Amino acid sequence: MSPVLSRLEEPVVADRAQARQQPVPADAGLIRRRLATQLRQGRERAGLTQTQVARQLDWAATTVIRIEGGKVSLTAADVTGLGHLYQTDTATVAQWLAMAAASRWQRFTGYRDVVPDSFVEYLALEAAATRITQWAPLLLPDLLQNGPYADGVAHTSARAETNPDAAERRATLTAARQAGLRDRPTPPDLVVIVDEAVIERLARGPDVMLDQLEDLRRYVDHPYVTVHVADYAAGFHLGLLGAFTLLEFGPADPPAAFAHPQPYTASERSGQLHLYQDVLKELTATDPAQLGKVLDRYLTITASRYVGAR
Repeated sequence: MSPVLSRLEEPVVADRAQARQQPVPADAGLIRRRLATQLRQGRERAGLTQTQVARQLDWAATTVIRIEGGKVSLTAADVTGLGHLYQTDTATVAQWLAMAAASRWQRFTGYRDVVPDSFVEYLALEAAATRITQWAPLLLPDLLQNGPYADGVAHTSARAETNPDAAERRATLTAARQAGLRDRPTPPDLVVIVDEAVIERLARGPDVMLDQLEDLRRYVDHPYVTVHVADYAAGFHLGLLGAFTLLEFGPADPPAAFAHPQPYTASERSGQLHLYQDVLKELTATDPAQLGKVLDRYLTITASRYVGAR
């Protein structure tokens, strides 16, 4: 076993980032974040507090907090009012207006009835990422799940739901996310580290898991996807405390970190980015070239242990 490969620490490749310099609809979440940052900086330059801004514009105090957190869409009147209050030049206000218009498209808002708003916000950033790094200690990450596995996760998560359509819609959401990233003109680099237990766990039973393990073969020597398997020999490490994702967007935007306490949830932890990077350094993983051997071993074990599974 070797330490997590240096690939995890490489910067986003310049030409891949440059390939997406022109905004596309999938960038809406990232553009909203950029606008939120610029509006916060504008307020700070004006020497105003969030409370003062809310009072001046007759808004609730939480409105300014949500705007600067990138949680809401802005109307042209909102942006113009903020620009006037901050005594911002006309060219900058025009740029803010264009960003506000471009940030309104949110592909997965139709799923708010079956996933929390925080997860929809995460998905908007995932759709714009040029590099996605995920650690999964319990379940295969959504972006690698095949249909039956995704359906199993969706139904398990929906057992306590009152919405009868929750499981089906969550499974549909997973498929839509995969298609959206796959169909992008420049797909993101996806680096996934799964705990060995994820490979060994039978999911919905041997038949489903055998299909899923065989499906993972497509990521051996894949041009954009790299899968590592953290061996049990890694012992106790901080990664065992929960799944997380690091999103990178290119040199112009800071990366973002999200914890996933449960399926279909995301809690931003960008202030602890360095801690998650340290977790990745702790892990041990198989060389990607050996992924096929890992799969062979568990396919053999699973098939021999459950005769007649197929």
